[in-house]
Amino acid sequence: TISFSKRACVWYSGYSMGIVHAVTISGGASSIYAGGTTTFSASCDQQGCTGITWESSDSTVASISDNGKVIGLKAGTTTISATCAEGGSDSKTLTVTANALSLSPSVITDAQKGGSYSITASLSGVSGQTVSYVWSSDQPSVVSVTGNTATASLSYVNGGTATITCIATVNGVEFSNTCSVTVVTKDPVVSFDNPTQEGWTGISYDFTAVSANIDNGTWSWKVNGQDFTFDDELDEDGY
Repeated sequence: TISFSKRACVWYSGYSMGIVHAVTISGGASSIYAGGTTTFSASCDQQGCTGITWESSDSTVASISDNGKVIGLKAGTTTISATCAEGGSDSKTLTVTANALSLSPSVITDAQKGGSYSITASLSGVSGQTVSYVWSSDQPSVVSVTGNTATASLSYVNGGTATITCIATVNGVEFSNTCSVTVVTKDPVVSFDNPTQEGWTGISYDFTAVSANIDNGTWSWKVNGQDFTFDDELDEDGY
């Protein structure tokens, strides 16, 4: 007697049977400054994992790209999640610290017409990253500004008040701050530290002039109202 039996072969995948695979997030920082970045990576124990999806629970606090790069946008806390297409996920909490563009000096008073000065902008937590700077003056006829780096040059053109604005952009996040500059115009004053001098023919004497309210001035000397032309090297010390 010959008898036959039936056998069945069943193929299944872990996902279809409801098995959840382990996803692990590694790397990255737990906190960054607004405008700063950090990058997370993720691994899955599923050999056939077809992809990881990244998500930030609050995209107004921090954004995250498909490759796990996070950009801090504003102060707050968000949850960064990585999810395997075949099931399973992991998450990390990220804190974004408030950032602010600071200017040094933050205010300038009693600046002298004709003078100049340097102003510097700085941001926290963005070392090694590309930052673009745009400087402007709302009154260029009073104070002009030149430069496209963290340091710009101010030129005091005329009396008045001007607002200098700096806009710094890093990783698509924009920061700005202002500096108020007041330029004053004062009459120049020149005096001698030895205004009276008795002398003899053939004897040389030294005079020293002291200036006030003069920036970048050019010196000239006169004797009895006549230009002192015989000594081309004569300087403000009267030599």
